[in-house]
Amino acid sequence: MSAISFRPPSKTVSDTEVSPVNGYSPMIASTTLAVRAAYAPVLLHAPQSFANIAHLARDQLGPRWWRILFLALLWSGLSLLGPRFDDGGEVGPRWSRWLRWLRTRRLDVAATIDMIQPLSIAERVERIVRGRWSRHRHSEIEPGRCVSAGLEPWYLKAAFGWLFRDPSLFMPDSAEFREAEKLVLSLWDYEAWRVIGHFKDDGDYDLLSQQLGYDLVGALAHMALDGPIGTSAEFWKPVLQLGPKGHYAISHFLTQWFSKLTDQTEPGNFERRWRPVIEFVRGAGDWRKGRQWYHAEQLERQVMGFGAESFIARMPASGTVISELRDLYKTWVDARLQGDEANLAGFCNFLASRVGLPLRLDGLVWISEAVRNTPHAGRWHRDTSSDALTSFLNLLLSEHAHEISKDMAQRQALFDLAAYVVSRNHPSGLALQERIRRMV
Repeated sequence: MSAISFRPPSKTVSDTEVSPVNGYSPMIASTTLAVRAAYAPVLLHAPQSFANIAHLARDQLGPRWWRILFLALLWSGLSLLGPRFDDGGEVGPRWSRWLRWLRTRRLDVAATIDMIQPLSIAERVERIVRGRWSRHRHSEIEPGRCVSAGLEPWYLKAAFGWLFRDPSLFMPDSAEFREAEKLVLSLWDYEAWRVIGHFKDDGDYDLLSQQLGYDLVGALAHMALDGPIGTSAEFWKPVLQLGPKGHYAISHFLTQWFSKLTDQTEPGNFERRWRPVIEFVRGAGDWRKGRQWYHAEQLERQVMGFGAESFIARMPASGTVISELRDLYKTWVDARLQGDEANLAGFCNFLASRVGLPLRLDGLVWISEAVRNTPHAGRWHRDTSSDALTSFLNLLLSEHAHEISKDMAQRQALFDLAAYVVSRNHPSGLALQERIRRMV
């Protein structure tokens, strides 16, 4: 266990060693004793209660606050190394020795936020567990697969749960925000390592942990949206770099990203944050390689705002944001709309929403061009696709008939798409054509 720096104590720290006589305040003494009690395996909820109290008194604790969090990380790792029924006889005594070492640590040791490195401790725990596995089991471990979580998620949440209760308390450019940034990113490094190492049989990465992962991704989305604009990519890029194999985490991030928009969101500020996210996903050419290509297309639609129209509509002047991103929507249509019914349905639903209004008439022409270049025709494979297109065309006739009648390209696009709907045997096709005939 030397790799994780757990060593047997050379002497036991008695209660008198933390008394005021030896230069320690009563608060330090009581805190040290509380640490010993908190990291006892029989008290499951003690770490969370103690961490909450310690966070409230972090100003008085000073550097000892980081020492407490560091010891919490050590306990999160040590708790996974307890003896199992099929371990050898040497594991139990060794673990008890490590536990005694941890419970006798003092708080007057210099500590900083840089010591909070969950991934480093998790990797060391993984090496120990992997070594035990190879000694006591004869099955091979699949390359790249982890055999442990690295850290106990319940204790990890107990120690850092305060970080996710109200991220809005961390004001941009404040010292608190910079500290929260370091902690959140270091915790994400660990969570990303865990989901990658516990991949599924189909190659997808694992789900986010219920105890920490979802709250952590929510905090990343908040900081990417509300933190300093120059640091926004530091929060979204580590998540999106998982690629389509990590679609569970990325999809949750994008959901949180859009859901945090409010009527106080400044449109120009959001557009400058949103554009690089879209460009990153659209520029990731390797996303569509392999069996995860379907998830890649789902994430592309999600990052374009499809399905998040109600969230985007909360923002004042949301139409100006969509207008500024017109070039990105056009390049997406050129690359993805031809022959893809799921993309067609998503785009039609987006254009039919209030948010998609600035692109609605341009989108009519874009869809017509994509359909015209589709190399095959026949019956629809998905009813949702035909319904979405038909509903969009009916909306255009209801709200934009006068504008379309004055524009030759838009009028021709409407004729072509109506004929396309009829050719695909949609039950509303003939009625749609009759509405167009009356408009003309």
